[in-house]
Amino acid sequence: MLEEVRAELLELRDDGYLAFNKKCNPELENSLGVRIPEMRKIAKRIRGADFWQYLDAEPKKYYEEIMIEGIVIASAPMSTMERFDYLANFVPKIHDWATCDCVASSFKIRENEREEYWDFIMRYRKSTSEFEVRFMLVMILDHFIVDEYWARIIEILENLSSNAHYVEMAAAWLISVMMVKNREGALAYLASKNHLSDFVQNKAISKCRESLRVSAEDKELLITLRK
Repeated sequence: MLEEVRAELLELRDDGYLAFNKKCNPELENSLGVRIPEMRKIAKRIRGADFWQYLDAEPKKYYEEIMIEGIVIASAPMSTMERFDYLANFVPKIHDWATCDCVASSFKIRENEREEYWDFIMRYRKSTSEFEVRFMLVMILDHFIVDEYWARIIEILENLSSNAHYVEMAAAWLISVMMVKNREGALAYLASKNHLSDFVQNKAISKCRESLRVSAEDKELLITLRK
């Protein structure tokens, strides 16, 4: 199956898009320039077939092959424990923000599974890998900004293990989503004597001010909370 997918990806390659994508995603390696909607179509077809065959096939040498692997892991019909086993092997393969973010957004986590997923992503909390920590943060912003996890999210932000660029960008993005979902809580946190770096606090405020879901009044208030 991997050979079939690779042949299809080679047919879909787009050198113009590849050049554009490299500007947006400087860490991109071994890419063919296939657009994400096309990769999602391929992943959908794989998960409707014998997807184990694709997941177990190695080596996957192209960025697109690895992206598809992650999307299939996130969305194929399998038990939670099976998904975690595959995910544990997959996360160390993440070396760019697009793979991280697209795979994280592909999960459909049921409420009764949420705690299991939380426990799983917490293994990356103290990781020395920039993109493993980012994966944890993006999973949180996609799936965990609900009241019962609010205090835990704040505690994670207060004790970030990394100041790497893509970690801090994810932390800022997380706070901007928190602002949309819980205005009072997010404003209180930004106004507190928190331990966010100046970059994270100010970037979060910038992202909030760019949002169409934040009021003009709050955008002016946020200016006063810059570090």
